Formats: sequence, C-alpha cells, structure tokens
Amino acid sequence: MKCYICERSCTFLEGNTGACGLYKNQGEQIIELFPNKYLTVCPISIETMPILHFYPRGKFLQISTTGCNFNCNGCISALIVKEMEPDSKALRELLPQQVVDEAIKNDCLGIAFLLNYPLASFPTFLKVAKIAKEKGLLVGCSSNGYFTEASLAKISGYLDFINVGVKGLSNRAYQNCGGSTVEPVLRNIKMLHENGVHVEVSCMLKKDNMLEVVDLAEIIAQISQDIPLQLIRFIPLEGADPSLETSIRDAEDLYLRLRKSPNYIYLFNSPGTDHLNTFCPRCGEVIYKRDFYGPMGAKWTFAETDSGRKNICPQCDWVFSIEAPPADRVLML
Repeated sequence: MKCYICERSCTFLEGNTGACGLYKNQGEQIIELFPNKYLTVCPISIETMPILHFYPRGKFLQISTTGCNFNCNGCISALIVKEMEPDSKALRELLPQQVVDEAIKNDCLGIAFLLNYPLASFPTFLKVAKIAKEKGLLVGCSSNGYFTEASLAKISGYLDFINVGVKGLSNRAYQNCGGSTVEPVLRNIKMLHENGVHVEVSCMLKKDNMLEVVDLAEIIAQISQDIPLQLIRFIPLEGADPSLETSIRDAEDLYLRLRKSPNYIYLFNSPGTDHLNTFCPRCGEVIYKRDFYGPMGAKWTFAETDSGRKNICPQCDWVFSIEAPPADRVLML
C-alpha cells in the first residue's frame, strides 16, 4: 500500500515500513510504530521555534518526538531526529490528554510541535491537536511542509500557526534530502495561507543557493507580502561541507537586497546582526527588537511601545500583520 502522510508516498508491503521507518503496513492500514513518545515536553517562548509574527513572547508547550521523513545533510536537529532511537528509555510516554493537561498546568497559550517534524508522528500529533483545540488552546508546528493533500486536509483545520522550512527551489535540493521536488511545499504554503493559518517560511541560506533564495522571496511575496521570510544562515553540522557557509556580511547583503519583497525578512544564526528586528516596511522604524538566541532562535531585547502593541508604526501609521498575546501570557527571556 502507499503511505498518504508525506509526498515521498512510500509503497510498502504487509508488515514492512517506509523510508522513515516510523510507520508500518498492518492489515492494509498505516500504523504508527512509536505513538505517544516524547523527547521534549516543556514551555518555551514562541520566538525559539522560530515564529516572530504570531503572539510574540507567547508561552507555548513545546513537544517533540524523534525521526523525520527527510535526511538533510547538516541538519541542526540531527541529534534528535536521527540519532535518538524511537524506543529509547529517554523518551517520555504521555497520552494526548496528558500533553494537553501539561499545557494547561503551565498556563501555556497552546502547543507547538518542533525540533523534529510532525509528519514523523502524524497520528499522535492529530490526536493532541484535536483535544487541544477542544480545550481552547492554540496549535502550531515547524515542518518541512511535505504534507500530501490528504494529510494537510486532516491537520490544517487544527493549525493556527506553522513555520515551513523550504530546502531550496531546485529538484537537487529536495533529492539530497530524500524528496523529489519543492512543488508540494509551495502548494501547501499557499493552501495553508488561504485556509487562514498563520504561515512563516524559513530557508537555509548557503553559498550555493543564494539565487534560489532570491526566487523564493518573490514566490512568497506573490502568495502574500505579509508572510515573514526567515533566512537561516547555514552552519556546517554533522559532517556538512563547511565551504557552503556564508559569511554574516554576505548574508546581510542578501537580506538588504531582498528587504520589502516580502514585507518582513529576518536573518538568523548571525550573532551581532540587527536583522532580527522588525522594521516598518514603509519608513524603516524599528518596532520590535530582537537578538540572537542560539541556532534558529531569537529573543526580545526590549518591550514594545504602545504603538508596537497596537501594531501601528508611530512614524507613518503602517499597520503590522502581527497578532499579540495577552500581556499575562508571555515569557520574559
């Protein structure tokens, strides 16, 4: 039978697993092999996902499992995604209701699945998301966006926010990770946006894909000028080729080239840069200021002004597409 969960669309016989090794064909049904197993269950600030335009500083319960449907060279999460066995005793077993109870106990606004991809534990995430929404919690995730149309239809009704990591625009970029093409990802970004899900897009920035990133910025802007684009400066981990790492200066030069197409662009993994700040697309005023906070993370460095809280530029009255959380539901890092 063919797996419906991701666009790799693995075909496996009775009793066998697909490429990710996380699902099994049992009685012509797809069975999750390691349900309800978590490596991480703890509160975080949403900027560490990273999500920057949805409930800034909002407290969310981070959950992560193990495994991935991709195998990307230099993956920042490789120690968790690939090197932790799914049946390890380090994993904590929690039923979906217990995960939701943990979020409520910690006074979280919602639940965020990150570090590894929700497609690796899709039935588990669906159950958690359904109960979380019933309890009035927000739900989101970081994902490579390789959902099939069938799996996206199952989850999109529960999602409030998502960070979609794009590997590049070339077939080579996806074939190097185990996929085939970027087309399903671009399709899903458009569908998620049209369905009212808050979408942010991240892309690893390397020396050999800078032109692809320029094209990606144009594609995202065509979907919506207000979708934030996050440039993740490549750091060579897990044996990745160090020659692909761009300098911070080159990354900043590309940022300046792309600024305003779309309206909001951010540069990560670049200590000392001020390009994690939110600038007014019209006049350049700084509205939200952030600093580097570990790989792919950001943190606030000062509280927003009254204008910031109202999402209005104090200089030119530009209205920002940022949804702010209640003041008593934020984390001060």
